[in-house]
Amino acid sequence: MELVMQVKQLNEAVLLMRKENLSNKEIFTLDEFCSYTGYEKLYVYKLVNQKKIVYHKTPGGKSLFFKKVDVINYITAIRISSADEMNIEAKKYTKK
Repeated sequence: MELVMQVKQLNEAVLLMRKENLSNKEIFTLDEFCSYTGYEKLYVYKLVNQKKIVYHKTPGGKSLFFKKVDVINYITAIRISSADEMNIEAKKYTKK
């Protein structure tokens, strides 16, 4: 039982290290993109195919790369206001 706990802790440490390494990178491979976002490869290929996300290819065209800034822009593109923000905006609107 103790060995199982140690293996689990080791796996968690490895995942944390990978996440920390990704936070320092500016360009992601497909696998790194998936690790960073939690998206499945198939879904990322769909986004690429539909040209919904900015991506880059090697000169030979075999590998996909993603700039971190583009990834962040994509995953934060749709902002939903909080209830407090909406109430403030509503008060501004009704005062006019």
